[in-house]
Amino acid sequence: MSEPFVLRHLGRERRYALDGSDLVVVDGTTGTERRVGLGTIHGVRLARIGNLEICALMLERGREEVIATDERGSRADLSALVRALHAALASRSVPFVRGSWLIAGVLAASCAASFAAGLSLYLGVIEAPAFATRGIVVAVVSALLGPLGVWTSRPRALRTDADIEAVLPR
Repeated sequence: MSEPFVLRHLGRERRYALDGSDLVVVDGTTGTERRVGLGTIHGVRLARIGNLEICALMLERGREEVIATDERGSRADLSALVRALHAALASRSVPFVRGSWLIAGVLAASCAASFAAGLSLYLGVIEAPAFATRGIVVAVVSALLGPLGVWTSRPRALRTDADIEAVLPR
């Protein structure tokens, strides 16, 4: 069995370890142990939302095992766990993906709404003359930065060790 990777999320501790062909998950509160067969993993998604670092394992029959941490002190263990998973799953060419269409879609919708509100303020559709100049600034910033945010949030395959290293938390 590998050295345990200790992660904390929402104040709860979980320990992960690789044991042969299994990922062992031990709940730090109850001591309950579960095993996830590495053969059942058909995809790995990595995401970051603010301080939350997420590694979602896509399993058979649409199930998912989410590994997450929101504490800075656990990030090194999460990075080491992702590296170990990548090494263990490399022989099966399991895809590792960064980003999310959900995040890209939410970002696109919020930028479109702020663009519309800013343009409405500038054009006088929303009557607030004191905010006309600010409205055009909001519209321009949304129009310029929105597509950039959507582009960087879209899902992308991580094919090499260097690709994975670039997205791991530090």
